[in-house]
Amino acid sequence: MTVQAQIIRLLTELVREHNTALIMITHDLALVSEIADKIIVMYCGKVVENGTTEDIIVDQAHPYTRGLLNSIPRLTDEQTKLEQIPGMVPSPFQLPQGCNFAPRCRYKQEICEQQEPSACEISPGHTALCFFPVKGGETS
Repeated sequence: MTVQAQIIRLLTELVREHNTALIMITHDLALVSEIADKIIVMYCGKVVENGTTEDIIVDQAHPYTRGLLNSIPRLTDEQTKLEQIPGMVPSPFQLPQGCNFAPRCRYKQEICEQQEPSACEISPGHTALCFFPVKGGETS
């Protein structure tokens, strides 16, 4: 068993034993999906998607969340190169107008570069900060 697995097992035992919550901050969505009930995805300091683990892992709606999940290596895939999210994260001192993710988003439209989106409800308890949330591989 890896050290990471031992630490996660210990943390989950402590949470159960003390009937408490655990907040984990990480880019490792594969790890989070194993232990979390709820996932909040942030980009440039803002919550861009929020939902249950199943919402986020199975039915993600924000293009950034989709990009994060597509960049995780899978043992069953024969792909030799991981998918990348194009572009660079903007400086927190020079955020773009409109949606912070727009310069990197393959689904962006004119409104994305002009206005900041509001959270839209994808399903009960599942929200995404996006004008054109992704559903089933395509924008809604």
